[in-house]
Amino acid sequence: TWLPGPGGGVEGLDPLRRRNFETLLKRLGEIVPTRGLTLLDVGCSTGLFLETAARYGIDGVGIEPEPGQASIARLRGVKVRDGFFPDSLRRGETFDIVAFNDVFEHLSDPCQVLHACELILNPGGVLILNLPDSAGVLYSVASALARIGLENPL
Repeated sequence: TWLPGPGGGVEGLDPLRRRNFETLLKRLGEIVPTRGLTLLDVGCSTGLFLETAARYGIDGVGIEPEPGQASIARLRGVKVRDGFFPDSLRRGETFDIVAFNDVFEHLSDPCQVLHACELILNPGGVLILNLPDSAGVLYSVASALARIGLENPL
């Protein structure tokens, strides 16, 4: 289904996103042990990355400005704060991982955001910038199929 407007997207891409998140987290696990790490998922949308990360023993929280997306994330059982990054952070709060999945390319001041990440990442922390290829063939096909009512085409 096509979700128009801010925070919208193509639900048909969820299987592809899930595979992408699994690959990313497996690779992360090859670099550092993931069990017990803390994660901040900026622009967490429906919480799919947080849900996947929990299976790797990662304790995550998301920030999501779109209330409808945040509600879906809460139904998945993940922790979500309404609002924007870094305003939704608590004073002195730090994380082992800060992730931007399909978010970083939308930021108006990426340098300011990177500086905020530097302040909240624990020593040796990991910054994940997972950027989309919306010009790619898989995205285009999934978008077209979802718009005509075929959900989860991939």
